[in-house]
Amino acid sequence: MSWTSALLSPPKLREVGSLSLLLLCSYLAWSQYRQRRELQLELAKQRREAERQTKLRDEERKGRIRAEKELRQSPAATAGPEGVVQGSEATESFEFHPIGSFQSCYRQRCGTPRQSNLVKSSLAVLRCV
Repeated sequence: MSWTSALLSPPKLREVGSLSLLLLCSYLAWSQYRQRRELQLELAKQRREAERQTKLRDEERKGRIRAEKELRQSPAATAGPEGVVQGSEATESFEFHPIGSFQSCYRQRCGTPRQSNLVKSSLAVLRCV
């Protein structure tokens, strides 16, 4: 019996095949674990970014609302009869005259879509004077 036939005997081939199969399965399991872990990390990163964007939008909205309230309450923003702006800060006054009226299916400007062509059921009428 030569040394090559002793190395390649059927029991040895089965052991080598079993070991190869075991290594292959463990590599596949490890690569699946690594891929799943990378996906979990990416998902956590995306969730943090979404929460950050939501928080920024909320802060921006609150700031915009606060600025609008302050603007409405300022004395320079109060208008007298026939649209003449009154206040100590105004050195010149402007008189505004209506040029038309606008009617929409929305009660306030808040909540109206910015791209109105995407909402087919929103109708508006502009009547010029």
